[in-house]
Amino acid sequence: MQGLLQSWFKEKSYGFVYISFKETYFLHRTGIVEMPEGFLFPPVGSTVHFDVAEPRGKGAGKLPQAVNAKIIPPADSSEDKGSAR
Repeated sequence: MQGLLQSWFKEKSYGFVYISFKETYFLHRTGIVEMPEGFLFPPVGSTVHFDVAEPRGKGAGKLPQAVNAKIIPPADSSEDKGSAR
């Protein structure tokens, strides 16, 4: 599947991928298998190619999981690669 990373919570290491307003997927950092070199976290607005897994956990974890995710950052994201802090 392919979606758009609409939000990312750096401190919690997860975010949400949207296909449409009716299709939202939970993405945890452990579900990311490919991210461009130099990025510590996926920038909001990135294209995400992923597989779908069954929901796990509670809260946001009740959403279907985006796994085996490959992140393709937007062209203007080079200035926001994250920080080591």
